[in-house]
Amino acid sequence: MADGPAGDEDSGLGVKGGPSIRSKPAGGGKQPKPGREERLINVNFNAKMSNILGTCKEYFYQPGFQSLLDVQKDFLAVANGVIDLRTGELLPHHPRFMNSRVIDWPYPRPGLSFPRGEMVRFLEDIMHASREDGPAALEHLQVLLGYGLTGYTSNQVLPIFVGEGSAGKSVFLALLRKLLGTAFRDVRQGDFGELQRAACRPQGGRFAARGLAGALLAVVEETDKSDTLNEAGMKKLTGSDVITARPLFKDFITVTATVLLIMCTNYLPKTDKTWSVALRRRLQLVCFVRRYFSPHEKGYDPTNPLHGLVDTRLLAKLSTLQNMQELLAWLVAGAVKWYQNGQQLYPMPKRSTDALQDYEEAADDFDNFVLSSCVKGDDLFISTSDTLKAYNDPQRMVGGKCVGHIPSLDTKSLKSAMNNHGFSGPDKPSKLGLGVKYCGVTERGYKGLALKALEVKME
Repeated sequence: MADGPAGDEDSGLGVKGGPSIRSKPAGGGKQPKPGREERLINVNFNAKMSNILGTCKEYFYQPGFQSLLDVQKDFLAVANGVIDLRTGELLPHHPRFMNSRVIDWPYPRPGLSFPRGEMVRFLEDIMHASREDGPAALEHLQVLLGYGLTGYTSNQVLPIFVGEGSAGKSVFLALLRKLLGTAFRDVRQGDFGELQRAACRPQGGRFAARGLAGALLAVVEETDKSDTLNEAGMKKLTGSDVITARPLFKDFITVTATVLLIMCTNYLPKTDKTWSVALRRRLQLVCFVRRYFSPHEKGYDPTNPLHGLVDTRLLAKLSTLQNMQELLAWLVAGAVKWYQNGQQLYPMPKRSTDALQDYEEAADDFDNFVLSSCVKGDDLFISTSDTLKAYNDPQRMVGGKCVGHIPSLDTKSLKSAMNNHGFSGPDKPSKLGLGVKYCGVTERGYKGLALKALEVKME
C-alpha cells in the first residue's frame, strides 16, 4: 500500500501527505464518517495503532474479522502453501483459508511419500522401534502429535512424555520447537500447577497472559516434584472448545482452543485427589525407554539394547531443511491417520499401558487405603464416618510407613472414590441388600468393604 497520495512530500499527521484533520461540526453534531479513500490512508497514520488486527476490522468493514482467523482446523499454512491435513495434499495459498499462523518451513512436494531418512531413523531409535511393541509405540506418538497439529481438542487428552534423563525427549522437543515456531509454546518450569488452578477460575484460564492462545503444542518441561495433577484443572485445559481469558488490565476475550498441552518429565506427578476414571481416560503416556551415555560414563553397557551413545551434534545434524521437511511430512501423516481413524487416537502400546497401570497403583491413595486397611466382600459394609476417620488418620500405615498428611477426603470425594472403585452406596445397609447381617444399623455407608480388625500385639 502506498504511503500517501501520489506527489505527497510528507507523511505527517495533519500536514501535506497525511490525512486531513476534520473540525467538529458546529452545534455538537456528529462528525461525518470518513470516506473509503480516507480510511485507507488512515491505516498508515493511526498514531494509536497498537494492534494491527484490531485496527483492520474497522477498515475492512468486518467487525468480526479477528474471530474469522485460523478457525479452519483442517488446513495448516506452511511456507509454500496450505496443507489439507485430512489428505496430506498441498494446496496453493488463498485468502479463503484465513490463516494468520504460518509454519516457516516448506512442505515437501512428494508429500506423504517423502522418502524415509535420518529423521525417521532418529525417531525409531528414541522410541526403541526394534522392541516388540516398538512400531505401535512410534505410530501412537505419530498420531498423537498429528492430532496436535490440527488444533482440535475433541479427544481431551494430556500426553505425558516420560523417561529417564538423556532419553532423547529434549532433542525431540527442540526439533518440534524449531519446526513449529510460534505455534510451539513453552510453559515455564513450576507453572503447571498454577496453570491448572487458573483454568478453574470463573474468568477462565489465563491463556492470553501466558501466551498460549493460538498455539498448537505447549510443553511443560521437567516438572517439579511438588507438581500434581488437578483433575478439574486438567479437564479445563484438555477439553475446552473455547477459552475465556482476561489479560492484565484488559477486557475479557474468548478464543478458540487449539493447544495440545504436553508434560515432559523424568517422573510422573502425583494426583491431588483419588484416582478416577476421568483422569485415567485423559492420560496418554509416551514412554522413552532408552538412555544415551557418554562412552566412558558410569553405568553404560554396550550390550544393553536400551543403552546408546550420546551424539552432542545430533540436534544440528537434524536441523537441515531436508530433515525438517521429513519431520513435517511425518507429522502430517499422523494427522491423516487420525482423520482416517474417525478422529480418534491410536491405542497406547503395551509399554504405556503397563506404565499407566503401575502409575495408577502408586498414585491412587484410596486404592492403597483399601489394600492396606480394609477387607473386601460382597456381604460387608463400612459406614461413611468410619471410612473418613480411618482414611484421614495421618498415622495410618501403608507399606510399613505412615502416610502422613495426604489430601483428606470429605463425604463428596469419598463417594466419588468409592464409586470409581466399584463399591455401591452411600445408603443404609437395608437399602444395599445387607439388612439381615446389619439389622438395626441406620448409618449410611458402602457395600463390599470393611475395616480390618486391629491387631493387638502381646508382649
